[in-house]
Amino acid sequence: MNSTPCSRRQAYRSQCRGAGLAMSDLPPVVVVGVGYVGLPLSCALAAATSVTAYDRDPEKIERLRSGADISGSVTTELLRQRSLTFTDDP
Repeated sequence: MNSTPCSRRQAYRSQCRGAGLAMSDLPPVVVVGVGYVGLPLSCALAAATSVTAYDRDPEKIERLRSGADISGSVTTELLRQRSLTFTDDP
């Protein structure tokens, strides 16, 4: 079964509510490395909490900030979530 990011987000929020957690109860997250694994992970986590995604490649960070993922693993909409921040500053 294929699920969209929106349906996964809704399912996650339902699980949080079922466990008695509010979205604001979740701690902020830092993901180190925004490659094939880290980028989709960052976008998925940003649906639930504040995420800072770090990578040491400043050119990659600038592309992601502008909404461009050259790997094609996530959409521009997901890259522009308010709760997702990209940085190359450790």
